Amino acid sequence: MGYRSDVVIAIEKEVYEQEKFIDLDLDHPFRDAARLVDNVYYWVFEGVKWNSNHPEISGIENIFSTLDYAGKSDQYAFVRAGEDVVDADQEGTPSNFGLSLRPIITYDRDILNTPMIGEQNAATAA
Repeated sequence: MGYRSDVVIAIEKEVYEQEKFIDLDLDHPFRDAARLVDNVYYWVFEGVKWNSNHPEISGIENIFSTLDYAGKSDQYAFVRAGEDVVDADQEGTPSNFGLSLRPIITYDRDILNTPMIGEQNAATAA
């Protein structure tokens, strides 16, 4: 089965659109998984394999580095809680987005009630 993590990513809409945060092909699993809440895109993944050796994961992590380098670390957040209490990561400024790690990720559950971008697009197209 493999090691699993819970991951939450938040990035301000303006930064996402400027940086093309996830400029991926249509088959990429993250492409339509975003939720837009108060001009912030959120991705919430529970029980995923987050491994930097996978190209899609390393690409996302490279974007975090680019944002940090550009002085935009207060405009995004990445929080990952692994299966072990000491296995956790955070980048950016999670507190700006109401995220915390203690040792699990806490976030506003309303994020889950907002349709994913793919669901919103499907409803618009129907």
